[in-house]
This record gives sequence, structure tokens and C-alpha cells, in this order.
Amino acid sequence: MYNSHASVIQHIQAHVDDYLRQSNSLYEPIQKEAFAQLQVNYQQKETDDQNVKIYDAFRQVDLKKKASTMIDISDNTLPLPEVYTLYLHNGNYQPQRSYLPASFVCFVQDVHQVSDEKTLEMLAFFGKKNLDNNFYLLNTALLQQFVYIKIPPHIVLDKPLVIKHQHDAQNTLVNYRTCVQVGKNSHVHIIEHVVQPSTETHILNISTDFFLDEAACVHHYHWQNDCHNYLIHHVHSQLASKSNFNTYAFSLTGHCIKNHLHISLNGEHAKAHMYGAYILNKKIQVSNLTTVQHLQPYTTSHELYHGILFDQSLSRFIGKIFVDPIAQKTQAYQSNHHLVLSDEALMLTQPQLVILADDVKCSHGATTGQLNPVHLFYLQSRGIALKAAKAILLSAFIRTVIEKIPHVAIKNMVLDVYEKKMKN
Repeated sequence: MYNSHASVIQHIQAHVDDYLRQSNSLYEPIQKEAFAQLQVNYQQKETDDQNVKIYDAFRQVDLKKKASTMIDISDNTLPLPEVYTLYLHNGNYQPQRSYLPASFVCFVQDVHQVSDEKTLEMLAFFGKKNLDNNFYLLNTALLQQFVYIKIPPHIVLDKPLVIKHQHDAQNTLVNYRTCVQVGKNSHVHIIEHVVQPSTETHILNISTDFFLDEAACVHHYHWQNDCHNYLIHHVHSQLASKSNFNTYAFSLTGHCIKNHLHISLNGEHAKAHMYGAYILNKKIQVSNLTTVQHLQPYTTSHELYHGILFDQSLSRFIGKIFVDPIAQKTQAYQSNHHLVLSDEALMLTQPQLVILADDVKCSHGATTGQLNPVHLFYLQSRGIALKAAKAILLSAFIRTVIEKIPHVAIKNMVLDVYEKKMKN
């Protein structure tokens, strides 16, 4: 394990220096600024054990090694009747395996070939809001290309769009970013399906940045049921007036997963809903780190996370709500509840409220416990076996979140997987 942050930064420094020597672009100042902030952050003592675990994994990967672009087709298609697909293999866009609506604009661009200020501002926008997020800074510092998707105004997508992230490169760190611009009054369902079939150490550090125009509506789903390694997933969303962003995180497998969620409510009457449901066993570690910024009046946010922990699993929820002084009439609610069903499982929760306006409704709540023995006794007294009784209670607990999914086919897919998991 790294003895200090200095050794981490030195390991990254060599790669960044080599990379910067190859570029002389408008993106380079953004890159250098991100790395300079990394150096400042690494001077502070690391208190997050999960971060230390990820830093230790850096020792096992070759930062200079480029992931292969050869496609290894695996049988992990989502059981949905019809979908559009954007296929990314080791960070490389695969147009021959992608199927997008004709009205969408989609292209891949090298960050060092960007010449217009608007695109540069888009790439730098969330970096300014994530100065304490070392992994996002690393994504910015090592970013080589990004995928841009533009959804035109007034589009109601007839079927979900699946962004499939397949990463099977061994002993590598892969950084890339997807930027999604959603036009005025458009309504879409987007599923991000992360596939990591290899158990050889590799780190996937990806970001999906959403920019919602007025009255746009996005339902965004993290599907993390095919992860078997280190995954750091950043999701950012900037909301214009009357827009609506709904995100759902479903984590069932993986070695070490960190979900960073950052939402900026930049327009009046913008709304954000954040949901999470996860069942963890063995030594799986999952963190959900959320930040919601209420920056205009009459904005609303709801957070609801439910988790079930077995064996030596670990879950961490850190949720921060910020209400700007001008964001009067804000409504912000945060709730996370967990069942810890093992003496060795660990749940950590840390709600944070920073409220600088006086005419608001804000609350947070968190519980950690076990199955209610009275409820178990009641079900058993009705002739239900203990194992089946536990499954019923666990299902009811996790369904509270899953029932929030408005898309019937996606809801049924999630329910089917979770019901099988709880029966086992």
C-alpha cells in the first residue's frame, strides 16, 4: 500500500507529464489546473478507507498502458424488449455496435482538438464544482477523449437509450467522459450499464455530465450488476428552469464502487429525484456520495436510498444539500435507510445541510437496523417459513425504491434481478 499521498502523486505525475508533452492545446490549462488541485488535495491526510483501498490499486495498474480497442463480445445484454444503444468499449466509441435515433447528434472528439470556447466551458464546468473530488480531478487531468450526445428539443424517446460501458482491459486505468445535452421539452430514459467481466485489477474512472435545457426531463439509471472490479462513476447534472432530473442507482456486484452524484438546480422550479437500492454481500464496498445545490428559488430535491448488507460488506452514504441565499421556497428532503444483517457488515452515513436561505423546507433522516422480529413472528404464525418470511420483508424494504421507476419494462427488469438476489 502507498505509504503517503506523495507516492500516489508521483505515480500519476509521470503519466501526466508525458501526456502534457504531447499536447499544446486549449484544453491543456484545464488539465494542468486539475492536476495542481490534486497536488494540493494530496497534502491532506486521507481518512476514507475506501479511497486508500483504491489508491493501493494504482500500484497494480499501468497508467501509461492504453486499453485495447479490440471488442470482446460478451453475453450481457439487458433483458429489455427494445432499446437504443451507445456502445463504449474501454472508453472507445463503437459506432458499428451502436444504434441511436436519427435525430440525435453523437460524436467523439479528442480533448486536445477542441477549439471552441463553449465546448471547453462544458468540459471545465463541473471541475470547478468538484475541487475536493480527487477522482474527478484525475478524470480531468488524464482525459483524452469525450463522447458528446445532443438530444434535440421536443423529443419524447420511444424506447430507452442504453449507454453500455464495457471494460475488459487488465491492469489499466481508464478515464473518459460522456456529455449529454438534452433539448427543451425533451423526455428520455437513459440506462448506464457498466460491464467489468475481468477480475484482474483495473480501475474504471468515468463521468457522465448532463446539461438539461428548459423543461427537459431525464430518467437516468446506473445498472451495476455486472461489475467485478474498481468502478468510480461520476454523474453531474445542470438543470435549467422547469427541468426534471431523476437518477436511480442499482448496485449488486463489484469489488469497490464509488458513485459520485452532483446536481446543480440552476433554474426556478427545477426538480431532482435521487434513488438508490443495493444488496451487498461478501466484501463488496459501495459508496453513494451526493451533492445537491439549490441555486434558484422554487427548486425541489428528494433523495431516497435503501441498502441491505450481508457478510463483510460496507456501504457509505454521504449526502450534502446546499441552499443558496437567493434560493427561497426551496424544498429539499434526504432519507437513507439500511438493514445490516451481519455482525461484520458496516454502514456509515453522514448527512450534511448547508442552508443559507430562511424560507425553505429541508429535512434529513437516516436509520440503520435489522429485520423486525415482531414482523417475522407474525409471518411465521401464518405458516410462512423463516427464510421465506425474511425474503418477503427484504423485498418490501427494497421495493420502496424500485417502485419509483416509471418505466414498466425497466422496473420489471430490476424487480426480477432483485427478487432472485433476495431469494438466494
